[in-house]
Amino acid sequence: MDFVLKDLGRKLGRRAFKRLTIPGAVVSWMLDGQESFPDARWPLSDISRAGLSFLTNEPPAIGSAVSLRIFLPQNKETLELHGSVVYSIARGPRLTYRYRVGVESKAFAQLEAENSSQLLKIIEASERKYGKRSK
Repeated sequence: MDFVLKDLGRKLGRRAFKRLTIPGAVVSWMLDGQESFPDARWPLSDISRAGLSFLTNEPPAIGSAVSLRIFLPQNKETLELHGSVVYSIARGPRLTYRYRVGVESKAFAQLEAENSSQLLKIIEASERKYGKRSK
């Protein structure tokens, strides 16, 4: 019985999608309901089809609905992702960026309240390009 539970836990603990590290990628974020994105840009730690994480000094509260603008070095246009904050981890007061924030993305579809299917295509292309460097 214990073996079955350990095996199930291992399967559930695996991520469904690879996390990608994209050199030079940054994000700007705002809480849903705010009128505009701030000028500040923060390093993108990693991204996947399920969400992303980034570094910042003033994190949004866990459970907050957020919108992010993603600036990838290979794209001239910015990408927008909508999701909710699932974690905020303090990294230490002496580090340049004090928090790592994890965001779970909303579904990808053509509906206005969800993420665009075009964004999903760009993430998939990034998987092909940066997949070997993923965490």
